[in-house]
Amino acid sequence: MGGSEGVGEKVFRVPSAMFAVPNDDRVRRRKETFELLGQQVSNLTRLVNEKKNIGRKIQAAAEAAEETFERLTKLDEKVTVVDLHRESVGAQTTPSLMRRRGEPITPQGPEEAEYTK
Repeated sequence: MGGSEGVGEKVFRVPSAMFAVPNDDRVRRRKETFELLGQQVSNLTRLVNEKKNIGRKIQAAAEAAEETFERLTKLDEKVTVVDLHRESVGAQTTPSLMRRRGEPITPQGPEEAEYTK
């Protein structure tokens, strides 16, 4: 050792077996593993988001179906009321019209006369 070399420095020799120095193959495999994990994370994130969207669509469809069912139920109630009203009006109208007329219903032409025989 000459001149300024080694002045104030202590040099220790350490056997290379003490430190695990990754070789190029191990580094490459780790890098590939992390890249694959990153891809899987992004795939899983995409799937979760798709499932959320599907869930929202299902929820919206269920709400729309419920609203439609409620509207149909109300319409059914109205139709039932109208049908009952028609039946009751029809049941009262036919005999009452016949009573009001005062004269018996007679055939008007020869074709109708055959029906009365």
